Amino acid sequence: MINALHEDANKVKQEIEQEMQKRYGFIWPVWIGFHGAPSMHHLHLHVISSDLCSERLKNKKHYNSFHPKLGFFLHIDDVLSWFDAAPSYYDEMSKLDTHAYEKLLKEDLICWNCEAPMKNIPTLKSHLQEEWDKLAKREKARAERKRKLCNDEAEHADKKSKSDT
Repeated sequence: MINALHEDANKVKQEIEQEMQKRYGFIWPVWIGFHGAPSMHHLHLHVISSDLCSERLKNKKHYNSFHPKLGFFLHIDDVLSWFDAAPSYYDEMSKLDTHAYEKLLKEDLICWNCEAPMKNIPTLKSHLQEEWDKLAKREKARAERKRKLCNDEAEHADKKSKSDT
């Protein structure tokens, strides 16, 4: 069942990445995973953009539930690796101690990218937006350089082919 979820999530991820490329001109990470102590009882998988600039991200608990390094968000590849590990490791990892995971939601606000501490959600969201804007600017410039290089190479090949005739 988890493998089927993983396959479906990867298809969704590819669609998201195509939309990113089309809309923004570059692709950034998309995370796929579970919450260690899910708020819903049925099995569900999150597919989330790493920018975390959503207006839906409203509080510390919500942010920390998706922070990729905090430990509450369990990346799908990590979870799948439990099944290939020694039975004792699987038994330990799959316990999913709700109390231990819920403590992680109360951790301080730390930028997942640069690890800078933040005093509150508005400050964090502003910081994440600044980081996103820098990334977007850098990636758009990289794409423009690549486009120009391809055009220059095509022009050079065109001139060479004309001079050869």
